[in-house]
Amino acid sequence: MADPYPTATKKGVTVDNIRSHIMHNFGDAILTDLTREKFYKETKLLLIGLTESGNMLIHPHEASIQRIREWPEKTRLRSAAAQLLVNQYPCTWRHMINCYGVKMDQLVGVKRDPWQLGYEQPFVEHEGAECCQPFIEKILATGGSDSLSDKALRQWEVWAEPSDLISKLMKHCRTQTHVIKKWKVGREKLLMEYERLKVILRLEGFNLEQMQHEYETILF
Repeated sequence: MADPYPTATKKGVTVDNIRSHIMHNFGDAILTDLTREKFYKETKLLLIGLTESGNMLIHPHEASIQRIREWPEKTRLRSAAAQLLVNQYPCTWRHMINCYGVKMDQLVGVKRDPWQLGYEQPFVEHEGAECCQPFIEKILATGGSDSLSDKALRQWEVWAEPSDLISKLMKHCRTQTHVIKKWKVGREKLLMEYERLKVILRLEGFNLEQMQHEYETILF
């Protein structure tokens, strides 16, 4: 997989050493709290920069399954619970920041749709957990390797029939089983965190069932 940000990779700036780099580059600059710094502490996630508002820009390679599984369990559980919630209620992904303190684009690996991989990022490395292998093997055996490219998957709902292997794979990627396998978390702990997140959303006034019904009835 080609590195889209080789310069940033060479610098080796991570979540855990970003403050020393800031001190080196900006001297006596006042260090404010960086968005999501505590959340990703000890993950050693590679950064490609910071926004003016202090948001950390994380390298796209850090969203691979291999890297996600190296995170501390607490971080994996919180992200996996958010992913499970988005899978069940796609309408909630844009509201997370208002009630959970997490922007979706800051939760590395959490996506509104499983086909969102990033430019030229391989599906097998970023979404294809062990439970996906039977689907992937059948797709490759039928000569459908191109259908797993990021360009093809962006439009899969346009060209794929419900009975196609790609459709079945995309449906599988939204299941609880897939989230558990991909994020390498226990079912019981995941569901506890998932229910906690739902409670927080409801306390903030988000009726998930009502929101989902409204989302599904929008005319596109």
